[in-house]
Amino acid sequence: MNLVEAINKMAQSVDVLSQQLRGIRGSQISPNLISSIKVSFKGQMIPLEHLTNTEAIKDQVSVSLFDPFVLKEDPGIMGRIAKAISGAGFTAYVFSKDRVVVSTQKYGQKEEVSSHIRRSAEDARIAIRNVRKKAKKDDVDEKALQKATDAAIKEVDIIVQKKLNAL
Repeated sequence: MNLVEAINKMAQSVDVLSQQLRGIRGSQISPNLISSIKVSFKGQMIPLEHLTNTEAIKDQVSVSLFDPFVLKEDPGIMGRIAKAISGAGFTAYVFSKDRVVVSTQKYGQKEEVSSHIRRSAEDARIAIRNVRKKAKKDDVDEKALQKATDAAIKEVDIIVQKKLNAL
């Protein structure tokens, strides 16, 4: 293995980590993300944006009805809204008779996701160090190899830090 091959393999390890972390979404939820979820109202499936106001408050989204008449006409609507949002993969609960609150993460989920990200980063670092180890056996310039290793590990650290900050 020469230096160029080693650098390419290290870059592949960084790319694999990036692809693994791409599927992990941050903790912030946008009101627009839930506005297209449909709920049953008067026998029809209606998007939430036609029935509700959505407002981001810290790490939650508050969903309230445009018109209180809807609640009088259909007292079970808030329960169905919470159920539809939960069915879309979010944590939602009826906060009051006219408001549903959507949380972005379940209790403890952020720690689990952070732990997974850190494990994936450590796997990438190990892969990079293994490339360095193999290249050393083939008498590759050690200073250049160490410089490439440090650069790849630094890139892993930057990617992981950005992802953790996004949680």
